[in-house]
Order: sequence, then C-alpha cells, then structure tokens
Amino acid sequence: MNKQDSAKQVIIWADSRRVEWVRQIVEQLGDDVSLVGVGGVRDNEVVGLAQELGCDFEDDLRKLLIEKDADYLLSAMGQPLDEDDVTTAFNQGVMILSLEPYASTLHEFERVESLINQAQLKGEMKSRLIRIPAFVRSAGYLSAANPQEVLGVKRTICVENCGKDGTLSLFSRLYDAWYTVLRFIDMPETIDASLVGPLGELPDDLVHITGTLSGHARLGDGGSVLIQVTDRAGQDCRTLHVNGDESELRITDTGYDLRHVNGDVIDHVDHDGDCDFVSQVVNQWRGLIEELAVTQEDAKREIPNGKEVLACCLASLLSARTGQPELPRRALEMSR
Repeated sequence: MNKQDSAKQVIIWADSRRVEWVRQIVEQLGDDVSLVGVGGVRDNEVVGLAQELGCDFEDDLRKLLIEKDADYLLSAMGQPLDEDDVTTAFNQGVMILSLEPYASTLHEFERVESLINQAQLKGEMKSRLIRIPAFVRSAGYLSAANPQEVLGVKRTICVENCGKDGTLSLFSRLYDAWYTVLRFIDMPETIDASLVGPLGELPDDLVHITGTLSGHARLGDGGSVLIQVTDRAGQDCRTLHVNGDESELRITDTGYDLRHVNGDVIDHVDHDGDCDFVSQVVNQWRGLIEELAVTQEDAKREIPNGKEVLACCLASLLSARTGQPELPRRALEMSR
C-alpha cells in the first residue's frame, strides 16, 4: 500500500476568515490526507479554496457527509456545529475535529453529550468529536505526564492562551483555558472577569465575544486562578504556570519545567519545533492519524467536566457584563 492509498479522507467545512490557515494545514499534512469535499459559507474565498483543492464546493454539510466516504471532518468555523450535522457525521462513522467547543450553552452541551454517549454505547469508535488544538494535547503538556504528585497543595494557577485574529475564537480560547485549569482543581467558587476589545456593548452569548478577557477566580481552599485569553494577539502563545507549596510547574506548547520551591530542577523537557497555530493543529491531527496523542479514555474524560468548563466560561462572560464576581455553580443550577 503506497502513501496515497493510506491517506485519510477529509471533508473541510470553513468560513472565509479561516481559509488561509486551512490551506496551510492541508499543505503541511501533505500525503497524510486526501480531500474529498470542501464546503461552508458560500463566498469567493471558500469556493476558491474548493477549486484549488480539486473539490466541488458544497454548502450542505449533511449532503457532503452522506455522499462522501470520509474519515475526518475538519470544522473550521467560528461557532459550534449544528446538532443534526453532528448526528449525521456519527451515523456515517466520521470523526469530527472542531476548532470550537461542542456547544455555547449548557442545554446545547447536554444534547451533544447525549449524542456522543449514544454513539459510544453502539461501539462506534470513530464517532468522536475532538476539539483541536487543545493545550492538554500539546507536546509540552503530554510530556509533563502527571506532575501533580509533586506539586503539593496548588496555591496559584496562571493560564495564558493568546492567538491571532482569524484562528481560534475568543470563546474557544476561553474554553481551552478553563479546561486546562480544571484538570488541576475543582470548579472555582467565584470568577471576576473583564473583557476589553473592539465591541461596544458586550454580547450576551459566548460565540460572539472578541478581544481580551482577563479573569481571577477564588478557590475554596484559599488558592486562586488567573487567566488571560485573547483572539487579537500578534503571535500565538499558550502557557500554564502552577505554583504549589512543594514545587512549581511551567508548561508551554513545546515543553515543561518542574522545579522544587528551592529552585532545584526536578524535570525539564524542551521539544524542538514550531508552536504557531497551524503547527498546533497539524501536530495534533497527525498524532490522531498515528493514534498516539488521543486515546479513547482521554476522549471520555473530555465529557464529564465539560459542563463545568462551560459554566466557568458563562460565569466569566456574565462577570464581564455585570462588573461583579459570578458563581459558576449558579450557571449549572440554572441549567437544571
């Protein structure tokens, strides 16, 4: 079997703001993928991309999923996929790679979660919805394995997730930041956040936020969390910094540094390679193709705390709108 025969069949669903980096991703993946369909918002940019990649443009995703024999769907849109399209992809055995979170409200999340659970009960192993590029699947984070054993009590956690306009949405970066944080701690008691940027009146939904969001969260044990996320940065940057009473951990996309509180190095890894947005997507997608970066168990772990992650996002936006600290738990209670 030659390389082209083993290439994964891919459908791309995009909007015009993301055409350029979609093109770069396809170029970098090379013979690992074969394009069988391109669609999305009907405009000159996306139609031109389809022609360039040798595909007919299609603005009906359900039709693409049914008519094309695809392994992957790359959703390069600035919002979550419709539930009907998720259902169709699962029924066709297509793995969804999404740049955006699964849902922007807790009710939507519950419905998508139900679809995923039903697919898993049927034993449809390819029926997964995977968010990329997730920081917890970066080379740096995966290399750190499980450093929590030597951190002791975690006093402060700082997360930065910054990127250029037209890559990930601010909502996606906010979700990724809170998803990273909640790998280390329980859901915080309160969140106090501010959002600055090009918008006048702040939107009341996560899909339309843009700019720079900074937040401070208080933990039940007296610890705190600081996050800063932006979709208006000049370069891509994702970092996690955890201060424990026994050691200190710093993780980037390409490596990590673990030190004792006295400054002695406990462990240090620094991988070679780029960490720009396109490289983040390509590396994680290639890891999926090679079945290295994401196990089925890891995919399952994405679901249980997803509602808490989304509740933290909702509380962050609400706090930015009200100017007051907000409770993530209240968002969970309101969804019941």
